Amino acid sequence: EYRKDGQTNIDFLMYDGDFFVPIIRLDLLEKYNKPLPNTWEEVVELAVFFHGRDLNDDGNEDDFGFCHFPRQGAGYWDWWWPEAVYSTWATFDQTQGIGEGFFFDSETMSPRTSDPGFKKAAEIWKTLWEHGADGCITDNFISGRCAIGFSPPGCWKGIFLNPDGVHRKDANGTIVWQPRLKSGDVV
Repeated sequence: EYRKDGQTNIDFLMYDGDFFVPIIRLDLLEKYNKPLPNTWEEVVELAVFFHGRDLNDDGNEDDFGFCHFPRQGAGYWDWWWPEAVYSTWATFDQTQGIGEGFFFDSETMSPRTSDPGFKKAAEIWKTLWEHGADGCITDNFISGRCAIGFSPPGCWKGIFLNPDGVHRKDANGTIVWQPRLKSGDVV
């Protein structure tokens, strides 16, 4: 959606369908009586709460509240970082469509990176990064070491297509742990 020559135009041309898919361990929410998050602040609260706990019953309290999608070796300044910040920033600063602008103020064309929404999004991602780990290029999520994951769908294919789902195996390849709800159902 954009304005040109005084007209509001809506054009759509899908070139690349990158988007992020959040996944969350429902067994952990149930175990600790936590609700599904509805805001970024609630996601941060859960990530901080679960970080440093034993999430896969391996006896080590070193697991992660949040697992994100980097590229191998890219670290903090991976090119996905701006897209992740953007995905959060948009929820604060463009809630009324094109009327309020996004990257730039629609009337002055001043950059909006000094606006409170951008700062809030950057702070959220700084906290999530500090309470997280790689989720896609490691086995952190599939082995149950992450409470929340946030990555493009391709990252999760290995989990969704794996008949064992999220699990931890022993040295012999035997599944010794899978997340379960109180009913006993594997999630």
